[in-house]
Amino acid sequence: MTIDKALNDELRARFNPDGSQLRAVQLRLLDMLKRFDALCRKHGIKYWLSSGTCLGAMRHGGFIPWDDDVDIDIEYSDFRRLRRILRTTPPEGFAYQDRHSDPEYVLTFPKLRDLHSHIDELNRQDRRWRFQGCYIDIFPLVHASSLKLHVLARRIHHLTVRRAAKIKRDNLRKLALPLAYSIYYGFANPIFRIAGYLGNRNRRRHMPGTWYPGARDARDFREVKYVPFEDTLLPVPANVDAYLTRIFGDWKALPDPDSIETHINRVTLS
Repeated sequence: MTIDKALNDELRARFNPDGSQLRAVQLRLLDMLKRFDALCRKHGIKYWLSSGTCLGAMRHGGFIPWDDDVDIDIEYSDFRRLRRILRTTPPEGFAYQDRHSDPEYVLTFPKLRDLHSHIDELNRQDRRWRFQGCYIDIFPLVHASSLKLHVLARRIHHLTVRRAAKIKRDNLRKLALPLAYSIYYGFANPIFRIAGYLGNRNRRRHMPGTWYPGARDARDFREVKYVPFEDTLLPVPANVDAYLTRIFGDWKALPDPDSIETHINRVTLS
């Protein structure tokens, strides 16, 4: 933990005190992470905490006090193995969510969902999704040489998949979405994936079509190390300082607490 313990305790008292809705969500996510980590260790799959979850591990020794989800990164070769396991034999009480298991799910990265909770997200983009429990975002990293290509892929995904998902009439939307998926995943996405190999110089990005264009350097996560996270140990990139600096800049600096927003409106846990 890089910030003063007294300050960290003050932030937790403000945002996620024991007994609060947010703290209950974080504890459910922590249980999910422990089980997910055990699964990956069992099968020799390398992954690591990413984005705000990695930042929380290093700056707060666990969740960022106002964070309400979990992000992990994984190299695409390991992701293919993980996907096969989660599609066929997900851990009890979990569901693997992608466009195959949930036809209205339009994101280009999958989620691992808890089946014993329900989240109402503030943006309500999930209102038609089959699975709506607490979740781990799983971000496969692919070769990505060009930011412009990544942005173009996101634009095409918006014009095809996301536009089809916004059709209000159910019968039209259910016809349009499979066509949009075929255009994007059958044609556009493979082209962007192939183009990403050209001159990538160790650069990796999230799958084309995501809203997160920031580049990662593969040398930062060739190895991972386990660090304290709440009451357990979880993996982060071995070169975690450089990794977080590429994403956040001065990652040790705290934001203005009054400017913080969360994703969640209401949660039901069972």
